Amino acid sequence: MFLIEEMPVLTLNNTNTVTISPKQYDGTLTIDPTTINPGILSFVPPVLSPSLLLSITGVTAILPDFSVGTNKSATVTVTFSDPSYTAAAFSVSTSVTAAPLTASGITVPDRVYNGTNSATASGTVALAGVFSGDTVSATASASFGDKNVANGKAVTITYTLGGGASGNYSLAPGSANANITAAPLTVSGITANDKVFDGTTVATTTGTPSLTGVVGGETVTAVVSSANFDNSTVGPSKPVTVAFTLSSSNYTLAIIILTAEIVAAPVPPAPAPLISSTTNTAASAAVSKLESTMMRASKAQGTFKPANGAAWIRYLKG
Repeated sequence: MFLIEEMPVLTLNNTNTVTISPKQYDGTLTIDPTTINPGILSFVPPVLSPSLLLSITGVTAILPDFSVGTNKSATVTVTFSDPSYTAAAFSVSTSVTAAPLTASGITVPDRVYNGTNSATASGTVALAGVFSGDTVSATASASFGDKNVANGKAVTITYTLGGGASGNYSLAPGSANANITAAPLTVSGITANDKVFDGTTVATTTGTPSLTGVVGGETVTAVVSSANFDNSTVGPSKPVTVAFTLSSSNYTLAIIILTAEIVAAPVPPAPAPLISSTTNTAASAAVSKLESTMMRASKAQGTFKPANGAAWIRYLKG
């Protein structure tokens, strides 16, 4: 009869020095042995064979479940150079981190200013990195860094995961670029004034611009920056182009066309004819000479009558 020696279960020392690095989710329970640090793990040599060359040849671990989480008790098993020897398994706390995914299929179109930083995520999210057998889906939303009008603005795309295994995955935000264009406004309350022809196309307006289309809660004002007839000629109902300057660059206001009349300028009266100084001097000299001749003739004949002479002079002066 042969006695079979039962190989004892060895006692392990310093199990508390064994550590396991966090594992990234992969849908399995196994832990990569290279992520297990045995520390100063040792064992009590077997008493019956003190000279036996026995050593630890491996340390393995397995998770209680494969889902993402912290403080998971992994079961650690030690193997020896002589497989006849065993040691009791023990637990080491570790964690499982989410597996990263990548996404594609989303674009962000340009949009008109609306007073918010919201953007539109267009398309369907396609995921890469999901392990076989897992059900994971994703939806996307997008936002600009600010609300203001500009070209090539940075857009952040945020994803929300769904599906039964979504808790075991992570998906970092994406990025894109898009434009916010100025919001168009309309204006009323302005009229163009008629004017008298002055040889220019310059026009004037009356009234205060009233704007329609401003986002609620915002204050935007407009002033007339220029007003011009299409040409300078006289005519009724002539087109007048009016342009505006806005107080906010987040809006745009197109030029408007009004009508007004250019009336003819009045013709000035003809100036009175002028008599030259030479003519006046000659006429005065002739009258003086006539007066002198008449006076001498009247005295010689004894018939000088100043009144009649004055009348003659007035007659001659006409």
